[in-house]
Order: sequence, then C-alpha cells, then structure tokens
Amino acid sequence: MKNLLIAAVVAWSCLCSHSCINIQRTEASKNYITRVVKTDNFNAIRLTGSPNVVYTQTDGKVHVEVYGSDNIVDLLDIYTENGSLNVKFKRNTQIFNTGKLEVRVFAPSLDKMEITGSGDITIASGLKTDKDLHFSITGSGDITGSDIRCSQLSLSVVGSGDIELNRITAENTQARVTGSGDIELSGTTQSADYTVSGSGDIDAVRLEADNVSASVSGSGDISCHAVSVLKASRSGSGDISYKGNPEVDAPQKGIHRL
Repeated sequence: MKNLLIAAVVAWSCLCSHSCINIQRTEASKNYITRVVKTDNFNAIRLTGSPNVVYTQTDGKVHVEVYGSDNIVDLLDIYTENGSLNVKFKRNTQIFNTGKLEVRVFAPSLDKMEITGSGDITIASGLKTDKDLHFSITGSGDITGSDIRCSQLSLSVVGSGDIELNRITAENTQARVTGSGDIELSGTTQSADYTVSGSGDIDAVRLEADNVSASVSGSGDISCHAVSVLKASRSGSGDISYKGNPEVDAPQKGIHRL
C-alpha cells in the first residue's frame, strides 16, 4: 500500500511538472504593433478571459485588428464559429502584464455581446439595428456604450461585472442582475422589466419607460422611471425607487418615489 501511495504521488508530481513546463509565461515587450486578423462574417462577439475589445459599427465589411506588444498579440486566439467572433488567449499561456492590448472590431451590425471573465467590451460609436440586442456578462468584465437603438434589448449580469448604456432607444428593455454587478441605463423605452437577485443594483432612473415591472430579491436596489404603470415586488432588504407619476401596483414597504 505504501509503495502504491508513493507511486501515485510521483505520478502526480510528474504530471504537474509536465503541465507547468507546457505553460508559456509572458510579459509584454515595449514594441507595440497592429496586426490584422482575417475572419469570416459574424454577428456576435464572444469574449473569454481578460482581453479587451473595442467595437465600432461601420458600413463596410467586417475587419478585426489587434494593437498590442508584439509578443502578446501572437498569444491571442481569434476565430469565427457559428456566426460569433471568439476572442480569448491561447491555452497554456500565463501573462504577467499584457501592457496596452486592444482587439479592435469593425462590423456593420451585431446582435449579441457575451463576456465570460474579466475582459471589457467598449462600444465606441453606437450600435443601431432593427433587430434585437443581447448583452451578457458572466464574471467581472464590463460592457459600456452610448447611442444604442434596437427592437428588444436584453441585458444580463451574473457576477460582479457592470453594464453601462446611455442614450438607448428600444421598444422593450429587460435587465437582470444576479450577484454584485450593476446595470446603469439612460434613454427611452416603451416597456421595461428589471430583476435583481443578490446585492447588485439597477439604476434606470434616466431610462424613461411607459410601463415598468421591477422585482428585487436580496439586498440589491432598483431605481427606475415609469410614466404610466409600475408593477413592483420585493423580498429581502432591497428597495425599489421610482421617478414619474405612474399607477403603482406594489406593496408599500420598500417602494419609494424619488
């Protein structure tokens, strides 16, 4: 039994050593370059890990380029799959300092942005489409942008990430926070549905909506702007505050007018 235990420990040590040997440890050089990445057409961005993406809506063809240190750029794995542009670091890479690193994405339109990890997506000059838009974060990454126009806008944060969108024009807006992340919105929408589970907040007091549904479970808060109708529910210590003069369907406790 003792010999078997020793053999198992040795085998595990060898496996760990082999894995460590295969991990590429890199620190950014001071030589910055811009490299063009050839891709197929796509209508979504899927960001995994810690790279940062800057999206610019254009009238032309899709175009992807990377600005960063020459020894970091080659470590990115950028490819299209099932209509999505995937951005992440290659396997078995460990980067101590990426320096300035941007994946610059140019495309006529997108309908989805998805972050898994700590990377950020910045919408540089607005995103206008007649279709629905879906933004989601799982982790600590952020999505920021202004001048967002679409039919249905769906937002989801799971974890500690944040979404901040300004000057929204949408028929319907749905925002959901699970965890400690925050969502901040401004603009106009016909109807809005807000849900907070946990300690995160939704600040939509600058997003004017005709009809609003707001639900809080936990310690998070929702602030909103309702013109015609506000339907609210809460469980836990979180509060719902509202601007406007709507017809209110809600328990008195924990519901406040701004």
